[in-house]
Parts: sequence; C-alpha cells; structure tokens
Amino acid sequence: MNQPANKQEALSEILRLAKAFEICADEISAGLIPMADKTQKSTGSVVTRVFGYLGGVFVLAGIGTYIAMFWPEMNSFTRVLVTFGSGFVCYILGVIAMKDKAKHSRMVAPLLLIGALLQPSGLFVAIHEWFNSGNDPRYAALFVFGTIGLQQFFTFRTLKHWIMLFFTVAYGMIFTGTLMDLINIPYIYAGLAIGTSLLCIAYSISKTPYHRTAGLWYFIGSVLFLYNLFDWVEGSPLEILY
Repeated sequence: MNQPANKQEALSEILRLAKAFEICADEISAGLIPMADKTQKSTGSVVTRVFGYLGGVFVLAGIGTYIAMFWPEMNSFTRVLVTFGSGFVCYILGVIAMKDKAKHSRMVAPLLLIGALLQPSGLFVAIHEWFNSGNDPRYAALFVFGTIGLQQFFTFRTLKHWIMLFFTVAYGMIFTGTLMDLINIPYIYAGLAIGTSLLCIAYSISKTPYHRTAGLWYFIGSVLFLYNLFDWVEGSPLEILY
C-alpha cells in the first residue's frame, strides 16, 4: 500500500479506515493518549477518591468533636439539630450530588456515608429528648433502624448507589435481630436465621454491579451462622461433625 504523500491524504486514509472498520472517535482518541498519561490519570483518580473519603472522615470527626464539647450546654432542639439535622443535610446533599455525577461524583460517597451514620444517632437523641420509649430501647431501635433502612432502600431503588445498598442490608439486619429478640426467639435460632439470610443476600449482591460489599456480608453471615451453629450442637454427637 502506498504511503500518504501529505497530511490531507493521511487524514483521508484515516477516515476511510475508520468507516470501514466502524471505529468511533473515542477509540481513536484513546489510542492517541500515551500510556504514561493513562497511568497518571488513573493514579490521580485514586488519590482524589482517597482525599474525598478523608474529607468525609474529617467532617464527621469535626461534628463529633463539636457535639462532645458543647453537649451539656445544648437544649433538646439543638441536640437533635446537630445530630439528625447534620445527617439529614448530608443525605440531601449526597442525593443532589448523585444527580449531577459529572461535577460532584467524588462527594457522593462521603456525604451518603455521613448521612447514613448520623441520622440514626439523631433519631435516638430525639426519642431520648422528646419521647418515652417505655424504658425498653428495643422499641426505639425498631423505629430508628426501620425508618432509616426504608429511607436507604427507596433511595437506592432510585439512585442505585452501593452505600445505600450497604446500609439497607445493615439496618435491615439490625431491625430483624431486634424484632426477633423482642418476640423472644432464642438467640441461637435468630442468629442462624440472620446468618443464613445474609449469606443468601451476599450471594445475590455478588451477581450485581454492587458486588464490592458482598465479601463483607459473606464474612458476617458466615460468622453468625457458624457461631450459633456451634452453640446449637455443642455437647452433642453432632459437635464432632461440626
């Protein structure tokens, strides 16, 4: 094949080959980027993500420090405001950032994480300050983790972020365990049921794009199942098989 004699002929040859082999402009651009630039871009993305999580940790630590310093001087409304209010604001900001991924994608995970952790704490504070749970904290736990768990679930159904799925499973597990304890199901059977359920949930999650959390739920589910299974068979002939 003859070599192009000038730039115009070279461009015509590139366009002919692109049309013949259905090569898009993005693929051509990617091929023109040197490998060093790709590596540098990937490294920069990781560093940005790490700093994003560190920023979330610092914000959470700052809120915790402020609360610890001024807690005795606060009234009931202020205590609820700095706990639940801060968490709910972070949750709303995370949802807004999630809808504008192009500009704020690095902010989403830290904001959602802070919101999911602070909101239950704030609801517990509100119940303690304003309501009477009958001196049984299990009723408060049912309300708090049921409410925030539903919030995370329905938000996940809409926005599809792995942090929301993680806390949906976590708060659902706590809600179920508290309910079983409240209706006096023996802890061995409750642990076996929750452990088996977590293993099934982890298997289902591992088949989805949100599989990054599946390993943790496999571990927790296995520990719950095996620990309670040992308590069940301890002292019996089945202990040898275990």
